[in-house]
Amino acid sequence: PLEATATGKSGYNDTLPIYISDAYQAQLLTFYNRFEDALARVDTSVLTGNEQLYADVLAWEIAIKKEGLTNDIAQVTSPLFGMPTMDVLPINQILSFHLYIAQIAGGGGLQPFETVDDYRDWLMRLEDYEGFLRTAQEKMQEGIDRGIVFPTILTERMSGQLNTFIETPIEEHVFYMPVTTLPDNFTEADRDEIRSSYRFFLQDKLIPRFIALQDFLIN
Repeated sequence: PLEATATGKSGYNDTLPIYISDAYQAQLLTFYNRFEDALARVDTSVLTGNEQLYADVLAWEIAIKKEGLTNDIAQVTSPLFGMPTMDVLPINQILSFHLYIAQIAGGGGLQPFETVDDYRDWLMRLEDYEGFLRTAQEKMQEGIDRGIVFPTILTERMSGQLNTFIETPIEEHVFYMPVTTLPDNFTEADRDEIRSSYRFFLQDKLIPRFIALQDFLIN
């Protein structure tokens, strides 16, 4: 969905992959199996040298992705730079999906904020983001149960980073920034609806989720 948004395919602008979830990993495995089966039916005797190279690279990528998903500790590909992520260590303090979405939230990234529907799409995408944070906490609990955790210093840094998301007033919050630059052609009714819905989401869903995540990291 994020790659679709980046390339101008707006049909997925309201969706965010919770790629660390078991359900999404099962979807990925089905996806890779489908292409692996299709590739096995290709008559390699008629391929050119370049085509054979493409086929070999595709086969390798499918195999390595499937290996990651079927490991005892699943490794999934993050939408952030395509980097591998252990699903029981889903967030960190530097190159982390939860921080990447916060960068997009400022309004200067790949997500468009030009129409009323754009604002509604982003809010729906943030609903999935809240689900990602909840799933991240569940996966970290899985890691604790299995004895797989980050060092204390890194966990403390992650916890400290969340202060910005928790303590910043709504009107100054990074996830409220698009609302501060509403296009001039929006009606007053649309403006009121957007302001109200974003404020409600932050107060009642997203900030409480950050608080719960910080409490989890600390305790």
